[in-house]
Amino acid sequence: MNEIAHSFLRLDRLRVMARGQPVYDQKFHAGVNIIRGDNGSGKSTIADFVHFILGGDFKDWKKAAEICDEVQAEISTPRGKLSLKREKVLGRPPVWVFFGSLEEAGKHGIEGWERYPIQRVQSNASFTEVLFRSMLLPEAQSDGASNITSHQLLRLLYSDQRTPAPRLFRFEPFDKPTIRVAVGDLVCGIKNYDLFEVELEVRDLTSKFDKVDAEWGSLLKSFPDQTAVSVEKIQSSIQKLMTNVSSIEVEIANVDDIVSSDQSKAFDKARHLAAEKLKKLRASLSKTSRVIEETSLEIVEIGRFLEHLEQSLVALAGAEDTAGYLGSIEFSHCPSCLKELKPALAENTCTLCGQPDGDHLLASRYNQIRLDIELQIKESKQLLADENAKHLAAKKHYAKERKNYELSLSEFTASYELSNSPRDAYLADRHSRLGRIHREIYQFETSLQRASELDALTIEKSRLNGLLTAAKDKRTALSRTAQQRRRAALNQISKHAVGILHADVSGAQEEFKNAESVDVSFEDDAVSVDGQMNFAESSNVFLKNAAILSLHLAACQDASFFHPRFALFDNIEDKGMQPKRSHKFQELIVRLSTEMPITNQIIFTTSLMNPNLELEDFVIGPYYDEHNKTLEL
Repeated sequence: MNEIAHSFLRLDRLRVMARGQPVYDQKFHAGVNIIRGDNGSGKSTIADFVHFILGGDFKDWKKAAEICDEVQAEISTPRGKLSLKREKVLGRPPVWVFFGSLEEAGKHGIEGWERYPIQRVQSNASFTEVLFRSMLLPEAQSDGASNITSHQLLRLLYSDQRTPAPRLFRFEPFDKPTIRVAVGDLVCGIKNYDLFEVELEVRDLTSKFDKVDAEWGSLLKSFPDQTAVSVEKIQSSIQKLMTNVSSIEVEIANVDDIVSSDQSKAFDKARHLAAEKLKKLRASLSKTSRVIEETSLEIVEIGRFLEHLEQSLVALAGAEDTAGYLGSIEFSHCPSCLKELKPALAENTCTLCGQPDGDHLLASRYNQIRLDIELQIKESKQLLADENAKHLAAKKHYAKERKNYELSLSEFTASYELSNSPRDAYLADRHSRLGRIHREIYQFETSLQRASELDALTIEKSRLNGLLTAAKDKRTALSRTAQQRRRAALNQISKHAVGILHADVSGAQEEFKNAESVDVSFEDDAVSVDGQMNFAESSNVFLKNAAILSLHLAACQDASFFHPRFALFDNIEDKGMQPKRSHKFQELIVRLSTEMPITNQIIFTTSLMNPNLELEDFVIGPYYDEHNKTLEL
């Protein structure tokens, strides 16, 4: 099956449950869906339920909605159908997902449903990740590495009655301009996730460079003579001292042998303890060496597994394409006994086993397998990073232990092998000199280690500086590309919005009739006409809805937009809008949506239904009033 190039979301069915029974159950379709009825009949409640089941945050439920306890939905995406259900409880309840239709989900009971939290929890997948991947939307990152959630996306797709008319986004407290900009850029087709990632990379590299530079400066100050900070000079000094040690050891070796029977018990005991210490140090070295070897093997194994997963992902895509081109095989005779098969009992069922069969079911299964592989890849990469860190830590610890072992071995050799008795003043003097020299060597070795660390930090500084320069260059290039895409997208939105304002012939706003440009500012959460804002309240509502509709229409004509081609309006006649003006806007929605070259969906509610649109192709459910409300409680 060829995957659709553009992202989209379509609500196919909405079901609201109360005490285990459906109190609202309607099917929706592509194009325009109109929910009409008197004020107070529950239209806004249905819009709120749509917002909620798609991952939106909601608290202020109306009285009738408080009785309901669960919302269910069936949606279509480029990667197949998904069934959703979400309990209406306090906080941010998770969304349960079934990869298939609600009808198929009902046959499985609780089996096949998977639970996804609204917000990401550590490395676990979230509902936003499942929904965005299914809709072919990238997981955009906002400032501070906070993921743009489905709730944040819906704030730009859902025009409700609670939000003040001049605001573009659905209102919520503690709103951040950076998040609004990230959402706006995402739907406009700006790959800001790349820009945010490189911005985070610049911050991370800057932090690492500053840390390494501080360590480098602190280590440099620890040397009394900073001009003599040279590994070669320190090694030369150590070599001279080792030559002196060898000379003294030769003098000791030429002294009359001292038989072991002449040694004291205390000397034997000290020798035994020193030997035990060396034994423990050797054991510790061996243990650390095993850790290094094990982590090295684990890194190789994880790398091979990652390669296998990535190849599986490529193979899965090929299998899906092959299935799409070839289609399902229809058997006329049994492949086992060659007897003629009876025709399928029902449409879209297998002629062999009678099980349901269909493109949407196949797409849903492929989507489930793909998501599983993609999540395994992400987890494996995290495991690989952990093993690399463990491997590096073990190597550093091994170097430290190795130095300690060599120092202890040197002391053991000097004290218990090269000299066996302190009886002779001559030998005592030589041993004393050996001790002083070894301490001096130890100090030089410590300096040598610090000098080596300084060299390593110098190399690391140079490496980080190169990476930082490359990341900053990439950020500049991405910013330039993003600016060009932003300008092109906003120009398209403006052209559509100007056309809609010009069509508002029934409105009394003169500025709309002669409008030349409509500017959408995601950062300021505002829409302006030729630089002007804050018109009459009904005109503000018309302008806001025109902007959201124009964004929708621009996305329908340009596949570069990362927009789900879905919009929800619950305020088209808000703030005292006259019926004639509302009817005109309804006509505009239907005409413009129908003219779009790609499938899209618009859902809107109205209490001033345009009689010309009272057609089965557009209306959803009956006309609601106080005797026949949307929720059959």
